[in-house]
Amino acid sequence: MGHRPTELASNTGCDARLVEEWLNGQVANGYLRLDVQSARYSLPLAHASTLVDEEAPEFMGGSAALLAAMDLDLDRVETAFRTDRCMPWSDRSERLSSTLSRCLLRLYRTELVACWIPAVDGLAKRLANGARVADIGCGLGEPLLLVAQAFPATQAVGIDSHQKSLDEAASRAGNLGLSSQTEFRREDAAAFAGGPYDVVFFFNALHDLPNPSAALARAHHQLAEDGIVFIVEPMAKEHVTLAVGDPVSRIAYGSSSMLCTPGAAQRPNSAMGNQVPTSTWHRLLDAAGFQNFQLTATTAFSRVMVAQR
Repeated sequence: MGHRPTELASNTGCDARLVEEWLNGQVANGYLRLDVQSARYSLPLAHASTLVDEEAPEFMGGSAALLAAMDLDLDRVETAFRTDRCMPWSDRSERLSSTLSRCLLRLYRTELVACWIPAVDGLAKRLANGARVADIGCGLGEPLLLVAQAFPATQAVGIDSHQKSLDEAASRAGNLGLSSQTEFRREDAAAFAGGPYDVVFFFNALHDLPNPSAALARAHHQLAEDGIVFIVEPMAKEHVTLAVGDPVSRIAYGSSSMLCTPGAAQRPNSAMGNQVPTSTWHRLLDAAGFQNFQLTATTAFSRVMVAQR
């Protein structure tokens, strides 16, 4: 059926003429359809899951919001480029963490409990029986909360250096009735305590740390004898020359330049960026003392890597 610009303007509290121009732009880009006779604009069902359904795995609305949030820090990122200074995540606009979380949450909701955890032999059973797990660099804690919801017998600890994110994560846990099952602590990734843990998770966080090698060594130290490290990282090619023309690599290198690399550059030449080859992670895990490295799952945008203590 669709809507006329005046109807949409009334429903949203916006100016009708500006809404009409915006709608025409979406028609020109192929996102909306315009019925000329009725002057009504509509969103095709095939486009809805990508543009408006935040529960759908293909939802991309968060990506547009992320670009806008990145732009808020553009001047400070430029300063980092020109002065060799880092741009820590704690110095970013508050809007960035929520929009980045919005981008990743759809992936975690679709893949984590249904696909990634079952892909690791014995992990789902271990969590169901009651495990103790830690999420390093947990941020707002969404994937850790998904684990806690799916496995009520498991105790989950979120660790991060950013207090506002930890407070928000604890608040979300409370809203979900998970406060007694979860704990959120401000600690350094290279010095966190509280073990032994059955599983240490790194959800798209390891490459953002100032010293990933130290974090892996600490994870090894804090794990139980039969514990595992479970790492989710952005998909990457083994060399930049293999990334030429690849659409995922093009997006990833752009975000790495603006977000991940300046965010981790707290020591000279220490930042890894988000396009770390799988062979490099394998080498770093071996150096930290881990064994039996496995690449257990992949999507277009992500890799899951697991190793045993």
